[in-house]
Amino acid sequence: MFCTQCGIEIPQGNGFCGACGAPAVIPVKRVPPAPADPPVSSRTETSLPSAPATPDGQVRPWVVTALAVWQFGKAALIFIGLYGLSTYLSSVNNPPPMPTLVAVLTGLALLGGLAAAGGLGLLRLRPYGRIILLVFAWLELVLFPIGTVISIFLFRYLRKPEIKALFATERPARPDAEAPTARSRIVMKAGFGIVLAAAMVFGALSVTHRLRDASSEGAATARLAIVILSPDGQDVQDDHNGVTERDIAEIFLMMEAGGFPAVGIRFTEQGAQKMAAFTEANIGRRMAFVIDGEVDHKHAQIIRGVTSENASISFSSMDEAKEFIGGLKKYR
Repeated sequence: MFCTQCGIEIPQGNGFCGACGAPAVIPVKRVPPAPADPPVSSRTETSLPSAPATPDGQVRPWVVTALAVWQFGKAALIFIGLYGLSTYLSSVNNPPPMPTLVAVLTGLALLGGLAAAGGLGLLRLRPYGRIILLVFAWLELVLFPIGTVISIFLFRYLRKPEIKALFATERPARPDAEAPTARSRIVMKAGFGIVLAAAMVFGALSVTHRLRDASSEGAATARLAIVILSPDGQDVQDDHNGVTERDIAEIFLMMEAGGFPAVGIRFTEQGAQKMAAFTEANIGRRMAFVIDGEVDHKHAQIIRGVTSENASISFSSMDEAKEFIGGLKKYR
């Protein structure tokens, strides 16, 4: 203890200073206050990376994201296949009928557009994304074994209660964002419809354009064509009939009733129509084949009647018939 006035030490047990009579004081050891806890916002916490969220604020599972990416990849593969198919069909001799071709290619374009729409719906957790994915799962179920396994997984995964709830039509509105107006929803749906329709039309028109260009080639560009010669058989008078190697379905050797060798030609459906119109308009005139730009004057024939699906050319010897058929088959 110490004196409150003079500060000298007072013996233990005395309440007053012996020198000045002032009361004694007991020293108190002060303890520094504990540091205050930092605010919650300044604490450093280690947390796992969160899953991506949609514009509505909902957390999207990584499996759904992977499925969306797969849908976009599937759409790209379909459109690449559509382009490859159009390129192939533009080079074949006997393409399918135009109505069938347009129907098939439009269906492929629609399938590619649906795949892209499904990927977008999965990313945004929209009900149509889940429905489109289920449709593709049914279509791919027959692709045994990989397609079957993936389809079964999709059936089980997409039918889980929590996944169904994730793709529910009604969602709680975000408190920090305004709900989209009816007009904005209409604009979004219309824009998506226009993009899908444009993809379908582009796929169909690109193929029909290629086939139209290929079928319109005349004797000037075709490797095999039929032309009308002058009466003396020396000059070409008409080469605009449009019959080319693409109009010939089959070429074969045959024997006529008199025992003479001949070359038989069977035309495609489109080629038969061209030949019927061509021969009907040129009965009595001399017809010749043009092979790789060279007119075959040697084997020119006079048109005796209307020819459509089948035609035959007579020869004096089998060697001559084989030589002629070899030239035709070279570019078929």
